[in-house]
Amino acid sequence: MRKNRFLCVSIECLLLMLRRKLYLEHHLDNPFPTSTSEKRALISRFVVKAWQAVKPDTILKGFARAGVVPTGPHDRDGRFREAVILADAPLVQDG
Repeated sequence: MRKNRFLCVSIECLLLMLRRKLYLEHHLDNPFPTSTSEKRALISRFVVKAWQAVKPDTILKGFARAGVVPTGPHDRDGRFREAVILADAPLVQDG
């Protein structure tokens, strides 16, 4: 539980900083929104841009620091693979 909280806090902190930076940069050249719906739409765009700015490697490192990295079989490219269970596989019974 505690490790997962670290992951959430680290990702949220990064997104908050990126969103704030985008918001401030936008208002250097643009006027403030005149209505709440305009402000919501603007902030939504900043959130999308902030998520796009986060590198996948950053998210992976966050999972690793939180101790929630999947372990198990990997393919030759290093991607995690789940076991494939075949429905028609023969059943084996011990003697």
